[in-house]
Amino acid sequence: SLDSLSQTLWETEKMVLVYLLINVLVLGTIGFFRMAGLVIRPVERLVALANQYSNHDPFRFVTEDSGSEFGQLSNSLNSMLVRIDEDRQTLQHTVTALEVANETLKRQQREMVHAEKLASVGRMAAGLAHEIGNPLSVVQGYLGILLGSEGQSEQHKDFLRRSGQEVQRIDKLIRQLLDFSRTAKGSPKVFSLHELLHSVVEMVKVQTVFRGIIIDADFAAEEDGVYADCEQLRQVFVNCLLNSADAIYMAEQDGLDAVHKEGGRVSVTTALQCLLPNDQDQGQEKKGIRSSLSVFVITGLESLRNICLLFLIPFIRARSRARAQD
Repeated sequence: SLDSLSQTLWETEKMVLVYLLINVLVLGTIGFFRMAGLVIRPVERLVALANQYSNHDPFRFVTEDSGSEFGQLSNSLNSMLVRIDEDRQTLQHTVTALEVANETLKRQQREMVHAEKLASVGRMAAGLAHEIGNPLSVVQGYLGILLGSEGQSEQHKDFLRRSGQEVQRIDKLIRQLLDFSRTAKGSPKVFSLHELLHSVVEMVKVQTVFRGIIIDADFAAEEDGVYADCEQLRQVFVNCLLNSADAIYMAEQDGLDAVHKEGGRVSVTTALQCLLPNDQDQGQEKKGIRSSLSVFVITGLESLRNICLLFLIPFIRARSRARAQD
């Protein structure tokens, strides 16, 4: 009958629906675990590796299957981390270089400010020396008048002569300071190097930086005529002597040797050195062996050899032009 047939179809449909539901559940479960193994777990593993990443281990994103899409993604991430690490190192080097350049600029700025201050002090000292020269001339005149007046005892005359000598010494120092501060025109000429060195030594040894320092001058060169710019050489020699005094002072501050007990010593020496004919100027006739004049500024303390090593090298070698012009 129709009722029984309808009941049979309904039972069959229910069985089909139950089978379909069971199949959907089974296939969904299998698909979920399969999807979890293929997608979710690799992504979670990549996230965990990203959280554990450090600079010392740039190749952390490694998968078991390097040929899959996640393997390619891991390789891309590793390449990106390598580039990031290289860029970070480059940035660190750049920052370090900028810090060094900044410190250099600051040091140069301080040196420029200090040099400007020294230049200002030099101009002020030159102006003050010029103003002091006029009263000294008046004092010298009055001392000469008193020394030439009658009725003076020998003791008073001796006092006046000594006072005049000291005033002349002050006047000489002031004139040396004015000559040193005067702007040079930079014209080379033939002059006596020994006389220049003697005037430089006499000028610097009264400075405060040379207090307790002995300057030994040994001008052993038989010929001292050189052709050069006198004022520029004067500046060079003054700077070298002041640098040697600074080196001795630094050694005292660092505790090297007994500088404060024995005192420092600076030696200024000259010597002639032979030049072979092939050392002569081009275009000049070879007239045998010629001589060159070398100057040395050497400190006396053993521990300052490394500090003043630059002064062990002859820093001027000028050909004697007096004989060349004969």
